[in-house]
Amino acid sequence: MATRKKHIRTPYKEKRKEHRAAASRHVLVLEAQIEENDKRKLFHIADDLRVYGNHLANIAQKRLSQLFRTKAYREALKQYHNAKSALSSLDKGTTKYNEIKKKTNSAAEVLKELQAKYKLTFEDLRHDMAEISKDSRINSIFLLSETENIWAAVQSVLYRDGKHLNYAKRGELPLIRAKQIERGITLSFNNGSARCKIGGIDAFTLITKKNDSFAKNELACIEAFVSDPSAEEKAVAIFSETGIPQNTYRPCFIALKCVTIRGRLRVYAHITVEGDPIPKYTKSGDLKHPCGKGLVGVDLGPQSVAAVSDTSVILENLAERNSKSTKRHERKERLLLRALDRSRRANNNDRYNEDGTVKNGIRKPWKKSKQYRKKEASLKELRRKNALSRKYANNELANRIRAMGDDVTIEKSNVKALQKKAKPSVPEQGKKQTRRKRFGHSILHRCPGQLYAQLHSKFGENHFHVVDNMYRASQYDHKSNTYNKKKLSQRWHSFDDGTKVQRDIYSAFLLLCHNDDFKTINQDICTSKFETFKKAHDKCVSDIKASGHKVCNSGI
Repeated sequence: MATRKKHIRTPYKEKRKEHRAAASRHVLVLEAQIEENDKRKLFHIADDLRVYGNHLANIAQKRLSQLFRTKAYREALKQYHNAKSALSSLDKGTTKYNEIKKKTNSAAEVLKELQAKYKLTFEDLRHDMAEISKDSRINSIFLLSETENIWAAVQSVLYRDGKHLNYAKRGELPLIRAKQIERGITLSFNNGSARCKIGGIDAFTLITKKNDSFAKNELACIEAFVSDPSAEEKAVAIFSETGIPQNTYRPCFIALKCVTIRGRLRVYAHITVEGDPIPKYTKSGDLKHPCGKGLVGVDLGPQSVAAVSDTSVILENLAERNSKSTKRHERKERLLLRALDRSRRANNNDRYNEDGTVKNGIRKPWKKSKQYRKKEASLKELRRKNALSRKYANNELANRIRAMGDDVTIEKSNVKALQKKAKPSVPEQGKKQTRRKRFGHSILHRCPGQLYAQLHSKFGENHFHVVDNMYRASQYDHKSNTYNKKKLSQRWHSFDDGTKVQRDIYSAFLLLCHNDDFKTINQDICTSKFETFKKAHDKCVSDIKASGHKVCNSGI
């Protein structure tokens, strides 16, 4: 039996690989103009991928449960974490450091062997997916992409803070994605218009809106790259000399997203493009999202955000566009949920106990009236619109903060911890149990984690700084150089001379005045910048009062 020759990369291909890894990427989203019959085929492919993905996730979850029950794995994991924590307190190169490093590596090897024994490697999952879908006609590249999604979830459980694998519900369709531009979904250009081709479906055109100059310019750059075979060679040559990755606008791969909007089937093409996106301009020719210069301190809360630069201060609610409150949409959603619950109980009396709880062990389907299905569709549409509104609002807010400066300092955001219930406490005799609820609804309707991710993306890795846990910006008083813990209800910070500043804005100001180690606050910088900050602070507070708009939990 002949053995396969090992593929050897040329020096150019090695450099090209480095360039592709170093270059940034962005996604261009365009609607696809497809016949209704072809749309149904794509929806069917996406639903099959969902089913196969759930089947593979179920197999992986069972193996994970078996692995975690193994005593050898738990002991090796404990040894690995203990050795890893010991390494952080030692200096590199010392004898003690090298000894513990060997223990870490040996524990890691044991973990790796056990994972291979329980078939929790990417190759095992890939073979499982091939076995699950052996009778399917779906392109193997789409199945491989779905396998990569499941493998990423498995890695989250094995190596990070993931607890278990999740399953996609009916209607939650995954992306039809081909991780290679030459396979699955191909891109071509005909008289300036972009066209995609997927097996079994006629080639379809990607729609660009009449006034969408950004999409047109992006497609023009992509077409220029596709039509010039030597474009990437030139970019790699420049990268070899300067070490700076170039914006080639190479189409990396395409994914199709199938969604139902207002009862209509629609398909969107997500084109992943190499390089930074083209800057957007207004109709007058000005830059739409200018980038500022200087330091910015950001205090991010569950419902609002405060940002302070050397010259300006903002305090705004999250997920609100044009200062319009989200309460109206939240109320609509609550009313629809209550109406659905009443209808469900009226049509399924035999499914509930006398105290109103659902009976266990009944596996027959729920009865749904026509009105119930209409309300269900209305709720789904309302949630879709609200989710898009939150996304756009936080993106606009991130652009405003980016216009204030080019270097941001922020506290670490742990949204998952905020949404969990507080630990139960033993109530005193004669008193009720204290409320354990925290910020679940605020996080659902405001999405602070999304803004945190947007800021990280827009400022970049080198200009996005997270302060140490002991920074304690909300407790510091720069005039007395002391730390005093405050209750959450205390929204204003009072100095000894009687001056008051809003708590969140002051915290953002203190995040601006950090030392180089990002662990402590620099009192001298605070003192030198406070007068300018106080004027901008007073203007911000007076503008909020004059507008009549309520900023959540601000005390204004």
